[in-house]
Amino acid sequence: MSEEEISELDSKAKELISKGRLYEARKLVDKILEEDPKHKSAIFKKAYILSQKDKIDEALNLFEKLIDMGFDVSKNCLDDAKDLSSDYSKTWFVKSKAYEEKGDKEKARECVLKYLDIDEDADFPFAEAVLKKRNEE
Repeated sequence: MSEEEISELDSKAKELISKGRLYEARKLVDKILEEDPKHKSAIFKKAYILSQKDKIDEALNLFEKLIDMGFDVSKNCLDDAKDLSSDYSKTWFVKSKAYEEKGDKEKARECVLKYLDIDEDADFPFAEAVLKKRNEE
């Protein structure tokens, strides 16, 4: 598959996600990742889809993979997350957990604050724990 074909699939997956058609988008994302397992945008989209399906552990693993690849998940994915859905609070929650587990407390704090801004039903015990750890430093 050419880079142009991969780019087209990635764009189509983004469009499907924005329409709430997560199953179809997941199939396209998986196709991209078969060709290029390190395709950062596809990894992000898959993590996003998983977080929306409440598959938090799987999404967390993918966000950690992106972080390990040197990808700044909190900055590089903000626009993608906004474009994908207006309800992306779970994505911020999972990203904050990924940063927390990797020991990057500042980025975990940034993500958890975004999460709290968006979701009125936020997981406050987790959010408070992240913010408390950051304040203790």
